[in-house]
Amino acid sequence: LNVYDKLPFRVIIDYAHNVHGLKSLCKLLNQLEVNGRRILVMSARGDRSDDNIGDSASAVAGSFDYFICRDYTDLRGRNAGEVPRLLRAGLVKQGISTRQIEILPDFSDAVGRSLSLAKEGDLLVILAMDSGKKAMDLLDSYRKTVCWK
Repeated sequence: LNVYDKLPFRVIIDYAHNVHGLKSLCKLLNQLEVNGRRILVMSARGDRSDDNIGDSASAVAGSFDYFICRDYTDLRGRNAGEVPRLLRAGLVKQGISTRQIEILPDFSDAVGRSLSLAKEGDLLVILAMDSGKKAMDLLDSYRKTVCWK
């Protein structure tokens, strides 16, 4: 659990990658007071079953207001965009509106979009799994170029 507090909104980078980890993360995050929206950038590993990927979506569905689904860097046998589509289907099955879900398979695009959505008081959670350092670099770059030009 890495907390980035250098922006007008809080960013948490975590490596939860299975249903148990996601449920544990959500249990913790649900205890945080958040004045704005809760935004999640998520993925799942491609070598998981379709049902397991759907279960990952179910684990987070009640804890966030907006979801950006991306591909894991190593597709692990899946086609590009397949895992994000499965995540979206799992979220919709849990009652999440498609208006609350975006698919941006590329990690940098997904993080960039989440940063453009986040406002003061929001909580942005990035499940970086395979891209923790890249996430930190993107946050630092955003802070330098957008927030304090």
